Amino acid sequence: MKYPNGYLPRIAYHIAVTQNSDKILYFLDRQVKQYGDITVGQGKFIIDECLKKNVRHSTAIYVLQQAVDRLRELKEV
Repeated sequence: MKYPNGYLPRIAYHIAVTQNSDKILYFLDRQVKQYGDITVGQGKFIIDECLKKNVRHSTAIYVLQQAVDRLRELKEV
């Protein structure tokens, strides 16, 4: 496998650095389409990567949860 963590590092980067919600959703959608729903372990990976970039734990969790919820809303429409 070329990228063992899929798009998770990209998701973490955009949460922590750019805070670009369009990019977060884009890579989250690609991750879900390619690898299935985000697991607890994958969510922990994203949060840990955000923490390495000095993002507050609660902020990273909030942004990730908002993105997952928004992706679900978009799929329901």
